[in-house]
Amino acid sequence: MIFPTESLENLIMDGVADVGKALASPIRLRVIRLLSQSERSVEGLAASLDISVANLSQHLQVLKRSGFLNSRRDGRRVYYQVSNRGVMVVSLALAKWAEGRSDVGSSLYSFMAKSTPISRAELVEGLKVGKITVIDVRHPEEFAVDCVPGAINIPSHELERRVGEVPADRDVVICGQGLYSPDASQALSMLSGLKLNLRYLDGGYMAWCAGVADDA
Repeated sequence: MIFPTESLENLIMDGVADVGKALASPIRLRVIRLLSQSERSVEGLAASLDISVANLSQHLQVLKRSGFLNSRRDGRRVYYQVSNRGVMVVSLALAKWAEGRSDVGSSLYSFMAKSTPISRAELVEGLKVGKITVIDVRHPEEFAVDCVPGAINIPSHELERRVGEVPADRDVVICGQGLYSPDASQALSMLSGLKLNLRYLDGGYMAWCAGVADDA
């Protein structure tokens, strides 16, 4: 079937608008951030987000219908994961665009002032020459699935007790779940008073995953 030009444009724009609507929820953006780390069950995801399974299920269906998520069933449990790395790229781009808004930018000031960001590309180069230590502050279960090569896992809630494991003779990069995630913010607050060249991975582990295919 051949569509007239205007009809085709309208069809495409309707589809783009539906995708935008699917992302128009803080909960759904957090779902994408968490599922970018690893596949999770509905129950596990609901516990991490501190919302009911019934509420979460509605959000998951919206994201699945828009192509952001895939699911599989294992017995009585249903597991979700992001459909491809493009989901992470879109989510990161949306968050970075939001930084330009004055209300969002002012909220980020205290977070950004604690250290300077490092891009994924810059981190890759720094790791090649051995100038950087990455401290991954995500949960051990997330770290066990995958991580930045050579990273040390010190969850943010353990950082105060294990601060002696953070090297003082090289650049230290904090890697959290994603953009402005609480784990990274907490780690930056704890370490900001030490004499460290402290930085954070811009976009967190989500940004690392989004660019993995580019390294091949």
